Amino acid sequence: AVPFVVESQRTKYPHLRWRTVDARNLDESSSIDIAIDKGTADALFMYGKGNQPVIDYLNALERIGVKRFIVVSCARGTKDVLNGKGQPRIIALLSPSWTLKAHETLESDVGAGPRTFDFLVFER
Repeated sequence: AVPFVVESQRTKYPHLRWRTVDARNLDESSSIDIAIDKGTADALFMYGKGNQPVIDYLNALERIGVKRFIVVSCARGTKDVLNGKGQPRIIALLSPSWTLKAHETLESDVGAGPRTFDFLVFER
């Protein structure tokens, strides 16, 4: 699915550079001004081993100089990733160089059941 989406975006927006990369292992040749996360961190929380895959991902964003990071996440708390309580999990893992600029929540009961989605904007 990802190659199809990237190719369709290349066709639609030929003036932009589109690539498929491993979010945990971005190299310094990457040039990304704004990173938008819709489920990447959640998937790493669920299927990774502990918090380290998410920390690697966040460190990679910092290493390549991302200045704004927009996240849509339903990973909260510390036990059950998708049904946890408390603040969004990603907040505790970001380095102090990031500032939370906006945070909105949305309660949803469609799809896999009730969820709280967090919409977060961070800047460095």
